[in-house]
Amino acid sequence: MTYPRGLDTPSGGVRAAAMYIYRRDFAVNTRRWAARHPIITGVSAGSLFYVIESLPYEGPVGTLPFAGAIGLVFLVTALSEKRRRRNLNLPL
Repeated sequence: MTYPRGLDTPSGGVRAAAMYIYRRDFAVNTRRWAARHPIITGVSAGSLFYVIESLPYEGPVGTLPFAGAIGLVFLVTALSEKRRRRNLNLPL
C-alpha cells in the first residue's frame, strides 16, 4: 500500500516531485499456508518435482535425490517463514 506524503521545503537545490511511504498490509496471507504446514509444503513440492521430472525418463530412481533436495529447500523455506511470523507476532 502506498500513501502520498507532503514534501518538506527543498534545500540545497534538490527538488522531488513526490514522495511515497510504502507500508506492508499484514492482512494479506500469501505465505500463511506454507507457514502453517511446512512439512506438507516440502513433501508436495518434492513429489511434484519427482513426478514431472521422472515422466520423460525410464529410470526415475535418479530423480529421487533431486526431488528430495527440492522438497528440503521448500521445507526449510516454510520453516523460516513460520519462525519469521512468530518473531513479528503475526498470525499463523
